[in-house]
Amino acid sequence: MTDKERLDYLQGQVAALKSFCLALMSSHPNPKLLFDRMERFGNQQAGILLGQPTSDALLQGADAMRDQLLAYARELQAAIDKKSEADKA
Repeated sequence: MTDKERLDYLQGQVAALKSFCLALMSSHPNPKLLFDRMERFGNQQAGILLGQPTSDALLQGADAMRDQLLAYARELQAAIDKKSEADKA
């Protein structure tokens, strides 16, 4: 396998895992708790990565994915809050 093929393979795995995460997030019964836990575990994982010899690219990739997933969690919570307010009206 060439280096490009390896990178393409990893990108495919990340895309599949991201899709799985979004599906789980969308069906989670308590999005606020999920968001809080995502932040906590994300911070723990960042600490683990920073304590090991890693490349800047790995850290940037981890940060970017965490930010994307947290943004989705925020959007999900906002949609739920908006629906809840509409149901009350």
